Amino acid sequence: MDLNDFAVDPATYENGKKIEFGGGTHICVRSAGADRAQKVRERLWKPYASWKEVPAEIQAKINANWLAQGLLTEFVGFTVDGEPFKVDLSKPEDQKRLGDLLAQPKYKAFRTKVLVIALDEGNFQAAADQAAEGN
Repeated sequence: MDLNDFAVDPATYENGKKIEFGGGTHICVRSAGADRAQKVRERLWKPYASWKEVPAEIQAKINANWLAQGLLTEFVGFTVDGEPFKVDLSKPEDQKRLGDLLAQPKYKAFRTKVLVIALDEGNFQAAADQAAEGN
């Protein structure tokens, strides 16, 4: 087996892969292994490092903030209660707004979907992208 089968596209890995939902709605998700994603995750979990068990509601908030601050690079075209929800994820105040929104229990499935994408290194492999383009 060629080691290049496991090679990632460094730009996509660090800056995010675009995931389309249709109608102009999309997100860009960076790999959970990306430098920024790891640094944000470490910072968010640090206050709880000595805890034996972190309650589910705190875990949900940590994961929502990890998405908003470390994993998502774009969040475009979404609405909340029929109103456009616009954010610029380079701005800390917009990261906070998105983190607060995604921490709500009703968005657990969305958080999980994004985490699964970010944790699957195959989504960032150059070979996988090239094979998909060939089909």
